[in-house]
Amino acid sequence: MKLCLLILYLYYFTFGVTFARRHRKHGPSQIQKKAGEKFSHFRNQQLDDSVFSEWSDWSRCNHKCKKLRIRQCIRLEICESKNQTHIRVCQRCKKRNPIRLMERYAEDHLSDDLEHKIYSQWSNWSPCDSSCYTKRIKKCIIRGICNGRLPKTQYRECYIGGDECERKYLEQKLQNSTNQDHPRQVSKDNEHPLDNISCGISKVPGESRIAGGRRAIKGAWPWQVAILNEYKQHFCGGAILSERWVLTAAHCARHKLAVRAGEHDLSNFEGTEQEYDVENVFVYQGYDSRTDESDIALLQMEYPFKFNHYVQPICLPAEGEKISPYARATILGWGSRRNNTNYGTDILHQADVPVVSATECRASYKYINSDKMLCAGFDSGRVDACKGDSGGPLMDKRPDGTWVVYGVTSFGDGCGERRKYGVYASVPAHLKWIKAIIKHVEASKQIPRKQTTLPNPEKEENFEIL
Repeated sequence: MKLCLLILYLYYFTFGVTFARRHRKHGPSQIQKKAGEKFSHFRNQQLDDSVFSEWSDWSRCNHKCKKLRIRQCIRLEICESKNQTHIRVCQRCKKRNPIRLMERYAEDHLSDDLEHKIYSQWSNWSPCDSSCYTKRIKKCIIRGICNGRLPKTQYRECYIGGDECERKYLEQKLQNSTNQDHPRQVSKDNEHPLDNISCGISKVPGESRIAGGRRAIKGAWPWQVAILNEYKQHFCGGAILSERWVLTAAHCARHKLAVRAGEHDLSNFEGTEQEYDVENVFVYQGYDSRTDESDIALLQMEYPFKFNHYVQPICLPAEGEKISPYARATILGWGSRRNNTNYGTDILHQADVPVVSATECRASYKYINSDKMLCAGFDSGRVDACKGDSGGPLMDKRPDGTWVVYGVTSFGDGCGERRKYGVYASVPAHLKWIKAIIKHVEASKQIPRKQTTLPNPEKEENFEIL
């Protein structure tokens, strides 16, 4: 009996302590997220599938016309018994799908909550390289879940005292400070800040059009931007109107946003990107979240973009200028290529879609009865905006070669479904509001960030600041 107890005692201290130490290595580590850092993108779907069970069947529709499904936590040491829930609007209700991007954003956010248990701590920052950038990495530490996953990488600008990088940094800081302290003023009542801006011209050849969708050529669409949430994740698109103004969808509005211009490949730093925080968000006050009517917003940047071959503004339509039904328009985005995937593409894509008449649009969506929306797409489906494309431009080329934004990507039933066209907020229908906001703000030296409303710049036109 004593011999057995002795063997058990030795076994516990030999192997039990070793096991306890191995388990402790998987404890939480702190993630430091700093504004201005460029995060490489990765996919969390495989990670979730390893941690959670398969999705349950969809429930029946409730009185709010919604159904749900769940999947259970099967790795308690990682997800701590927290189940995932997926909610969807029932198709039979003949209402729009909820904003499609948010499914992807919600699932990404859930997976991010698990990162501190899956990945190691961040490494130290590397030495500052010749491009004035430093990087750090974190590695996956749980075998069986990583499946050969590459380390995560973060980049940020850097300099060493007295070097060339410091000189560039100080010059940029001085220029931004000068632009911030002396905003452009409107000298006459009949002048507008956008009047003298060269717009709608791509300085990189290769914006040729093709039906069916394809990868865009880098720099072909210099007004396209990626809108980032507080975790520096892309979740919406937008279009540059001027150095400090971006057009997007109202449902993309958040209290904390950043905008990245000059972007092409979300997974790689290419040196053409410019990323700045959003100072103010202006949402059209007539926006109806139930029908997505007037799904349009303006973002005022904290610092101005520097225009070059990869960053340029797109033109707004002139007064009374509209896109004709059956015209071939172009759409852009990093969204999903198919409706059955929650994740988009890292490379910017483009596609051509025909504009649909108001009669056909209302036949497809019976609850649409407004000239503030327009539809585009093929009867057979195939090509459409999808998850991750919201807020991006629907545009066409004028005879003089300049590109004009006529719509803002809003919503649709699925992606590329037969006779279910993509729906876009009409830019011509909101043109007076857009120009009034920009003129009013540019004529003011400073807008209080926490102010909720501003005086009406146009009759029956109003806006809110988030």
